[in-house]
Amino acid sequence: MPQGPPVRTGRRSIVAATIRDPEAPAPVTGSELVTINRWQARDYEHAIAVAYYPDEPPAVRGWNPAGEHGAAVGYDLVLATPRTLSALGWCFFDTDRGVSDEIMRADHRAVQDVAVEFSVTIGSEVPVLVAHQFDSAGQPWLHTHVIVGALARPERPGWTGPQREREVWASLNATTVAGMAERLIFGYHLLVRRTVSPTLRELGLNWQQMALDGSCEVWGLTAPMLACVSQPVRPLGEIHACQVE
Repeated sequence: MPQGPPVRTGRRSIVAATIRDPEAPAPVTGSELVTINRWQARDYEHAIAVAYYPDEPPAVRGWNPAGEHGAAVGYDLVLATPRTLSALGWCFFDTDRGVSDEIMRADHRAVQDVAVEFSVTIGSEVPVLVAHQFDSAGQPWLHTHVIVGALARPERPGWTGPQREREVWASLNATTVAGMAERLIFGYHLLVRRTVSPTLRELGLNWQQMALDGSCEVWGLTAPMLACVSQPVRPLGEIHACQVE
């Protein structure tokens, strides 16, 4: 656990020297859309199995591992909190669990809302969610993989059970998937920020300027707090590289 969190007086923090410029645009976070190909499919299947162990992992409906319906096996919408927000929750984990829990709840609620909207608007089957708390270097970075198959069955009114099972699978529209992913990544960050902003203000912290994907890094963290996310990492879209707790 890194040392040097803000000193708190009630719900107010006295923040020490900072190395952040509030006017500097924040870098884009790790949120992205990954098109899963057949060479990546095994990594995703393994990650899902590990995430749901010891329970039976859910099958990704609409998976296209043999590539009969195009190159895409599925899609992974990675939703990641700003790294500084993850650092804040990590630094308060032992000293004020309420701050950490609030950040995790905000992330969880936003992911759930976005996952439902994503699957409905692109017409996919029900998504499978794989949540990770760490990156490839073992540093705190809350993120969730919203995984859907590249195929879907067209809805037919009144068709249920065996009738629907016999439906022909069709490829999702890749342009629609990409467009909705961009829109919903922006929405995810907006939802998280709306929830945790009051706590940040009570801690004497604020947000940096918005990045292109809608994310904002936290301004006001001390150098010791930022040390826990200082190491370079592999892209979060490489699901096999994410640390699984």
